[in-house]
Amino acid sequence: KKLRLIDAATGKVQREGHHGDLVWCVAWHPFSSRLATGCGDKRLRLIDAATGQVEREVEHGGVVTCVAWHPSGSKLATGSADKKLRLIDAATGKVQREGHHGDLVWCVAWHPFSSRLATGCGDKRLRLIDAATGQVEREVEHGGVVTCVAWHPSGSKLATGSAD
Repeated sequence: KKLRLIDAATGKVQREGHHGDLVWCVAWHPFSSRLATGCGDKRLRLIDAATGQVEREVEHGGVVTCVAWHPSGSKLATGSADKKLRLIDAATGKVQREGHHGDLVWCVAWHPFSSRLATGCGDKRLRLIDAATGQVEREVEHGGVVTCVAWHPSGSKLATGSAD
């Protein structure tokens, strides 16, 4: 239920903040001291890490299980236990697009140079999505829940982890 900022050199906690429930995920803004957290209380929080102030909260229909900043820092993608992927404007907190998945969305990652997203889901599928249109470009079946995904820095391949 806590968010902690820890000095990597010393291991000392620099700041702690309380959330309403279990903190499922956290992601740094690519160019600033802003953080995004996903929580069991069904909220995405945007936080100024320098002050600890919550700048914005965005309600979801289920636990916010994953969050990723777009490489530009202008938007975020979140996955939730309500089986939805959301694209959120970082400045306003407005949901720009929602897309349905077959089960809980476990993980999300932005392509390093484009508007493509990769998501991993409880329905055992990796999805490649064009965030500009919301269209699913490809689905790749796995033998178990897809729990994590990462793009290669070149954007040419993906690595996934799954429950199988």
